[in-house]
Amino acid sequence: MPSLPRDVRPALAPALAPVAARVAARVAARVAAPVAARVAARVAALVGPLVVLGLLAGCTDGTQTTAPTSAAPASTTSPSSPPSSSTPAAAPRPVGHETLWLCRPGLPDNPCEGELDVTVISGDGTRREQALAPAIDPVADCFYVYPTVSEARTDNAPLEVTDAEVFVVRAQAAPLAQACRLFAPVYRQITRLGLVSGALRSPEARDLAFEDVRSAFNDYLNTANAGRPFVLVGHSQGATTLVRLIQEEIDGDPALRGRLLSALLLGATVSTRPGERAGGSFVHVPACEDAEQSGCVVSYASYAGRPPPDGVFGRSTPERAALCVSPAALLGRGERLAAVLPAAAMRSEPAVVADPPSTDFVEVPGAVTGRCRSTDAFAWLDVTVEADALADLPALTGRADPAWGLHRVDVNLALGDLVDLVASQAQAWTARGGPSWDR
Repeated sequence: MPSLPRDVRPALAPALAPVAARVAARVAARVAAPVAARVAARVAALVGPLVVLGLLAGCTDGTQTTAPTSAAPASTTSPSSPPSSSTPAAAPRPVGHETLWLCRPGLPDNPCEGELDVTVISGDGTRREQALAPAIDPVADCFYVYPTVSEARTDNAPLEVTDAEVFVVRAQAAPLAQACRLFAPVYRQITRLGLVSGALRSPEARDLAFEDVRSAFNDYLNTANAGRPFVLVGHSQGATTLVRLIQEEIDGDPALRGRLLSALLLGATVSTRPGERAGGSFVHVPACEDAEQSGCVVSYASYAGRPPPDGVFGRSTPERAALCVSPAALLGRGERLAAVLPAAAMRSEPAVVADPPSTDFVEVPGAVTGRCRSTDAFAWLDVTVEADALADLPALTGRADPAWGLHRVDVNLALGDLVDLVASQAQAWTARGGPSWDR
């Protein structure tokens, strides 16, 4: 497989000033001016929110040992969901407070819509821009929960939109708009400081984050779902929160589980019974085995080679085997991953370079490969970076903290595959007229 020559590396640097200006303009329309002013600097730094995507909240498979607390208090500032044209047949599900949506259809200045074009850089360094746009009237919805990005100086984040949430939803979720309607709530997640201070061990802190997500999911079901199939998408803390949501709200509800197209739970340990495709984290939601199956889960933790003994993610026990499902393998693509990287994350030097990509996203076909591997102690997506120009990016080497592997880019390593998988599952759903397990 050809590698990119080193003399094309400058061409792969991010669109620093243009990208920063566009993102800052989007944020300025939605958040306070001091927050928007920091966006350009954040986009220009590789060690932005992508560096800490989730942290230790992804270490477990989400099994709960404590009951959730009561619903969060009502917010007086958060906008509610848009009304649906169809009234759900079931009784309304409980909503603890109005939902503050980061992304949803019809939201002004929606960061999940628009500017999805990519710069495709081939092995010989030539470029082409590919125009991409949100799907028109897609079959499915995607409900996305972002990883740990909050820099608030409290254990739980406030209910507000900052540049950190906008950055990560653009980087991880926005391309999925090609295959589904995107819904992404703001929630009072455990912050980066909270992880250090021990809030992860606090049932109250965990429950506060979870109840916000459960309330937002119920709000979505009440006002926008109207019986449509949905995909749950989360990374690290977001994925762990969705594991609990499936356990408490979906796994034991055949009607709701029948609408689950799939769950893409990345950078968090989802487990099964050893040697089986189900059991462990969920009773009735198995691992996906093909690109047309519904009601199943895709999960992996990525490492550049074998995880070290102290690896944080993808850990197995004799009773529970960590799950690894490659979306590329489900699509019949073998080991080649369709990586989609934010243009800002392509920079390895701080200087502004000539002729930066004019798009927000970059693809380098054939640059990244990965396959699922397992031992008694771990199951992981074993990733190899083939292109020289990408090999030096700190996010893709895992050298900064080997125990974390490639955690911060779990989603982007196969984001193109994830988009295509959702589209394939939705097409199969339409052809069948419903879930695969109810044929």
